[in-house]
Amino acid sequence: MGALIQLYERRGHFEEIISLLEAGLSLERAHMGIFTELSILLSKYKPAKRESQNQYAYCMKLNPSPSVMEHLKLFVARINIPKVIRASEKAHLWPELVFLYIKYDEFVSIFPLRKMT
Repeated sequence: MGALIQLYERRGHFEEIISLLEAGLSLERAHMGIFTELSILLSKYKPAKRESQNQYAYCMKLNPSPSVMEHLKLFVARINIPKVIRASEKAHLWPELVFLYIKYDEFVSIFPLRKMT
């Protein structure tokens, strides 16, 4: 799946790969990687939705892509949280990072212990 996503990204087809992964979410046994990669792509290419965009999409009866936070809230149990944390850090998505750190159970691995000298 990584090679396919890289191919779409290199050619600039961001909307198409996001739509493709969103279609895969509806499958009965969708793989965890689909949810994770969609989270990462949303953090890169659709980090924040403005209210005006959602209103426009609603008026035009379009199906807007969810924001990163909406996606995380819906599918937090089905994503690879450490991988999405790294992508959110790169994109400086602070509210999303707080949400992910709260949901992540392995706090010790997040903050490595340092020896006091």
